Amino acid sequence: MQIVRTFRAIRASPAIRAELDAYGPDWNGRHGESVPDQQLRRFNELWSGYANRIPMYRDLRAAGKAPDRFGSLEELCQSLPVIDKQSVRDRKTDLTDPLHPAVRSRITGGSTGEPTHMPAWASEFDTTLVDKWIGRSFYGISPRDKLFTIWGHSHLLGKGLKGRFMGWLRQTKDNLIRTHRFSAYDLSPDAARRAADLLISTGSRYIIAYSSALEFFCRTNEDRAADFAKAGLKMALATGEVFPTADGPDVVRRVLGCPVAMEYGSVETDILAHTTPAIPSPDSGSLPAYRVFWRRYMLECEPPNAEGPGALLVTSLFPRAFPLIRYRIGDHIALFPGDRPLALTRIASVAGRTNSFIQLSDGRRVHTMGIKHCVEGLAAVNRFQLVQIRAGTNSAASLPELRIVLAGPGAPDATGPSAEDARKQTERAIREKAARIHPDLGRMPIYFDRTLIQTQAGKTPMIADLQTSGNPPTGLSV
Repeated sequence: MQIVRTFRAIRASPAIRAELDAYGPDWNGRHGESVPDQQLRRFNELWSGYANRIPMYRDLRAAGKAPDRFGSLEELCQSLPVIDKQSVRDRKTDLTDPLHPAVRSRITGGSTGEPTHMPAWASEFDTTLVDKWIGRSFYGISPRDKLFTIWGHSHLLGKGLKGRFMGWLRQTKDNLIRTHRFSAYDLSPDAARRAADLLISTGSRYIIAYSSALEFFCRTNEDRAADFAKAGLKMALATGEVFPTADGPDVVRRVLGCPVAMEYGSVETDILAHTTPAIPSPDSGSLPAYRVFWRRYMLECEPPNAEGPGALLVTSLFPRAFPLIRYRIGDHIALFPGDRPLALTRIASVAGRTNSFIQLSDGRRVHTMGIKHCVEGLAAVNRFQLVQIRAGTNSAASLPELRIVLAGPGAPDATGPSAEDARKQTERAIREKAARIHPDLGRMPIYFDRTLIQTQAGKTPMIADLQTSGNPPTGLSV
C-alpha cells in the first residue's frame, strides 16, 4: 500500500537526514572532531560499563592490562585482545554484558558451518536500521520505493500452525510495504524466468538478492535487457556473499540497466559498509568502493601496515548485549593506498565468502543458504557441513550429504537410548524443513560424524566438494 510506504518514509526521513548530516559531505564528520577522536570518545563512554560488568574486561582491568580510560585507539588495540568466533563459543558468558536480559539471539555459521550464538537486545537492531537506508540513499532509494527481492527466510520453513502463521505474517508485512519476494530456494531457469516476469510487472524500483542468485537471475534473462530497461530500476543490491565470477557485476549492470551496489555486513553486526558511486574503485574494478558506517563501528585492518587484503577487525560503538571488541569477522578487505588501517571511513574492496547452488534431480537449483536455514537454530547442532560428491572432475554432483557434529546427549562419543533419540530428533527436524524446500532434500543422506572435512589450511568449510573414484567414507548414520 502506497500509504504505508509513505508513512514509513516520513517516519524514517528525519533519522536519515540527521545521520547524513553527522557524517558530513566528505564522510569525515563535522564540528572539527576527527573520526578517530569521535570513535575513541564513543568507546570510552561504553568502556567504563564494560570494565565493571563484563567478566573478561573486568579481569583485564583488574590485572592492570587495560586502563580505566584509553588515550588513543592505538592504545586500545595494544591493550585488548582479538576475539574470534571460537572465543565467542568458548567464553560467551565472559564476554556478555549483563546490564539487561537478552531478548534475541544472533546466529551465524559464516562459511564454516559451525553456528555461533550471540545474545542481543532489541535496541541494537533499532540503532542500525537507519544505516541500510543511508546506504540505499547513495543510489536515490528511499523507503517510499517498491522493492523486489530474491531471498530466503528460515522461519518460513516452520511446520504446523506456527509455520503457517509465520508465513502469513511475512506475506502480510510484504503486502503492507509493497515488497515482492521471490524464493531464493528455487533457482531453476524456469523459476528465474518467472521471477523476471514478476519484477517487470510489479513496478519495483530496485532489487535485492544474494549475489550468486542475482548473477544467475541475470544470466538466465540476458535476452530481456530491453524489458528491464523499461522498468527503470534505480539499483540492484547484491548482498550476503561476493559475486561468484569476476564479470558478475558487469553482467547484472548490462542486463538490468541500472547501477550495481553491495552492502557489506554480517549477522553479528548488521550492515558495516555500503558501496557508493561517489567513490570509484581504486583498481578500476566493476564495483565502486565502500563507505564505512563509522559512527556504529570502528574498523581495523590486519596486518597494521596492510595496503592489500588484510583481516578485518570490528569494534562496536553503541550498546550491545554482546559488545564486539576487536572481533575478527572472518573476511578480508583491501584499503586505498596510503589509508591508515585504523578507524576506516572507506574500503576499496571486500574479499568475502561465496555460497553456491545444489543441482537437484529435476534440474532445479537450490541456494545453499536453504540448507543452512534448515540447520541453524537447532540447539543440539555443534557443527555441520554439506558435502557434494562427484565421481570425477567433470561429473555432476550427486544428492549432497549433510554431516553433523552434535553436542550434548547426541555427541559423537555418547551411547545409549538418549544419544540415539537426540540424533533421531535432530534428523527429523532437519528433514521436515528440507523437504519443504524440495522433496529431494528431505531424502538426502544425513550422517552424524566425529569430525568434518578440512581444507589444507585447517579450516572446516560449510560446503565441501569431493571428487572420488569409489565410495566416499561416510559417518555414523542413524
